[in-house]
Amino acid sequence: MTPATPRPRAFPPLALCLCLCCIAAPARAGCLTVTAPNGGETLLLGTAAAITWTSTCAPGTRVRVVLRKNGAYVGDIAADVPAAPGSFTWQAGRYQGGTAPAGSGYRIRVKTLDGSAFDDSNAGFSLHMQAATVSATASLPVDLELENILSGACPYGPTLAGVDAFYMNDLKVHVRNRSQSTVKEFRVRVTYYDLARQRNEVVTRDVKALGPGEERIVDLVRAPVLVRAATGIRGAVVPLGRLVDPDMSNNTLGVRRCNTRVTSGTGRPAGSVIQDILGR
Repeated sequence: MTPATPRPRAFPPLALCLCLCCIAAPARAGCLTVTAPNGGETLLLGTAAAITWTSTCAPGTRVRVVLRKNGAYVGDIAADVPAAPGSFTWQAGRYQGGTAPAGSGYRIRVKTLDGSAFDDSNAGFSLHMQAATVSATASLPVDLELENILSGACPYGPTLAGVDAFYMNDLKVHVRNRSQSTVKEFRVRVTYYDLARQRNEVVTRDVKALGPGEERIVDLVRAPVLVRAATGIRGAVVPLGRLVDPDMSNNTLGVRRCNTRVTSGTGRPAGSVIQDILGR
């Protein structure tokens, strides 16, 4: 009698799926964090827009900046740029070889050239044609400016001596509306590397109603923060809803030291609304 041939052992479907998923999903490194555009923005096609990110990658690391839509690759915005300081001026919608159509669901991906680390916008943003962004209630473009990133106090001075860090008692931003129309809602965002928590932090707040020529101090973190000075704090402000800001060149700002001054657009002190307790 011929002995029965042993049947190959079959993996249970669930175990096989888990095994394949483990093989197919490489670990995602966390030295890059996209900060703008990061979701909810409306950008006007062809106008200057700031793409910003933070990097804790090794010195000399270079990255690709990629445009994606609804999870699919659209094109390279920049094929080879330094990972630090973490900014690129973009003609909104343009990529190497073409221009993206108006629509929503776009995201930015910043990725190291070797593919070991990447990050995407947290949510989708929109690209609009100029004619589609002007409405009866917003016939003028808006011009928001991020004037400063500041603290209520700097008890240990602008930076900590002998350490790649600075301490801020709390974290605020100074925003000005330089347009002739009211900005009904806007979003402010700051990103920094928190040395106490050993991680990148992204803090966002949506703010209502900023009138023509009005300026405002927006509280973002009402607690002490210890920031890595090499990467500093990067901030951005964008209008929300149907409004667009054709000139994004003054919407972002970076600081690498604690300060308490409310500044004018020229960078000079605009008054003593907040006093620098150590700068005298």
